[in-house]
Amino acid sequence: MKKTKREADVRVVALGALLVLFVGFYFIGQGIWKAMRDDAAEEEGYSGKKSEDATISLELFQEKLRRQESLTVIDIRPSEAFAREHIPHSLSYPGGAIATYTPESNAPLVIVGSAEDRASSEIAKNILESRAYSYSFLEGGFEAWKAANRQTLSAGDPTSFVDQSKVTLIAAEEAKALIDAKDSNLFILDVQTPGKFAEKHVKGAVNIPLAELEKRSKEIPPARQIIVYGENEIQSFQGGVRLFDLNVFAVRTLKGNANLTSASGLVLEP
Repeated sequence: MKKTKREADVRVVALGALLVLFVGFYFIGQGIWKAMRDDAAEEEGYSGKKSEDATISLELFQEKLRRQESLTVIDIRPSEAFAREHIPHSLSYPGGAIATYTPESNAPLVIVGSAEDRASSEIAKNILESRAYSYSFLEGGFEAWKAANRQTLSAGDPTSFVDQSKVTLIAAEEAKALIDAKDSNLFILDVQTPGKFAEKHVKGAVNIPLAELEKRSKEIPPARQIIVYGENEIQSFQGGVRLFDLNVFAVRTLKGNANLTSASGLVLEP
């Protein structure tokens, strides 16, 4: 009987020791796995152990854009700031307006905020967390992206030396000579609104309104000499800047405010 009790005690001690070892190995394994995940995330350009703190580095984001990976870029800065300048093909949902966003795919979200507006970022985080979206914040916000000289889309400020450097002007007389030469490599782009285009435009021009130029940029033929013009000199200038920012460089912008009058010498329709 004593032997049986002793054997039972030994078994209990052995089971207890095994349980302690199992628990120890479990927590050690969890720690190793967690460290491996954090290291992998850091190598990928992400940081943050909690999803609400997740960020994506400028370098990784740039690489994903270069590879044309499936991403949805949402800019939560004020709409005025977005209109002045933003990352190409991003969507504007300022602050709490991101609550109205409805995903069209399972593409991960990259949120572009401002380093100077932490409140809007916190609001966006709470909304995104409540909906269990897969997202990350662009490290340093829009300011860091611009400071690193990454691609942005500007509204086109005629007083900005930077924007002025993006535009090559062409006089109406020179444009007319190119058009009259009937060069098949020439593409005339009209960035007026459809209503203004219907009223008057240069013969042979293709209308892509300035406001739609970003989303319809693939309609602009590559490897063509482009002449762009708008309703007036400012709109023409903005069209030239927009094309440059979209990496369309073989562009000349009609100068002057009289391009859509008989004084320009250009053949107009209707």
